[in-house]
Amino acid sequence: MGLKQGLDVLIDTARLAPDVRVVLMGDGNQREALRALAGTLPNIDFLPPADAGEFTDVLAAADVLAVTQRASVLDMSVPSKLTSYFVSGRPVVASVADEGGTADEVRRSGAGVLVAPEDPAALLAAVRKLTEDATAAGALGAHGPRYVAHHLGREAGLARFDALLTEVLGNAQGSPQR
Repeated sequence: MGLKQGLDVLIDTARLAPDVRVVLMGDGNQREALRALAGTLPNIDFLPPADAGEFTDVLAAADVLAVTQRASVLDMSVPSKLTSYFVSGRPVVASVADEGGTADEVRRSGAGVLVAPEDPAALLAAVRKLTEDATAAGALGAHGPRYVAHHLGREAGLARFDALLTEVLGNAQGSPQR
């Protein structure tokens, strides 16, 4: 739970919707500040990090998974948890800047929806829409594991590496690129 994530938007979302349960799992330098901000809100739970063996199962228990970033963050890398979110088969709501690696990855995956960063009303609307439409939520969630298998898994990485080596070796020998 770091400053870059802007997790306070989830607390603001919980404040708008007492019927929506928000679970923040993990540690980090912002955990205690977030706890203080949440105060006595009854619909927010802070859980310790799950161990590797149960992490995917914990994610799969959620109706919707949220990834958040502050509007001012220009992400140079995609949060590693996003791959875990995709693997879980649950739909993702990404409250991130429209330009950047995280937004691009969510669009490419087809496993989630994008909303404006730091906008609790937009985040809440997206969550409500997905929880009210199980078919749409299921379809988005189903895209995640397929995307990981075809684009982020070991075999996909090795195929890209093989293609890169073939191209480099072809260029080194004066062969045309394919």
